[in-house]
Amino acid sequence: MCRRAPLALPSAAVLVGLLAQPGAAVNVPQAAVVSANPADWTPHVLDGKVDAIVQVGDTMVAGGLFTRVANAATPATAIPRSNIFAFDATTGVVDTAFASVLDGEVESLAMAPDGLHVFAGAASPRSTGSPRRVWSSCA
Repeated sequence: MCRRAPLALPSAAVLVGLLAQPGAAVNVPQAAVVSANPADWTPHVLDGKVDAIVQVGDTMVAGGLFTRVANAATPATAIPRSNIFAFDATTGVVDTAFASVLDGEVESLAMAPDGLHVFAGAASPRSTGSPRRVWSSCA
């Protein structure tokens, strides 16, 4: 289950400061574009896109804009997921116990300091007027 709270400006400033230092492999020029199928064992997003991915222990969490994913071994069997899903980092099998529902596109993911939770940054369409930024904590 996810808890949602509006992202306050002071929190955003702290978060930006924490995330401002790029990793060693970020923005490294590449000789070619990564293939459309970089690994045969990772899950497939069937109807959208992935915008962010983070590893938490042996689990990968992917977020974006989609409603269905599938295991690589059974691509015709759709698994309903609302913009976020988790899978085993070694086998690529979708974690069926992780079924958080987010009502907006997940634009960023970060591991919580406890190493057990994931923060998901999304533009939530369920607000008055224009979309608002929210962070959800998912276990």
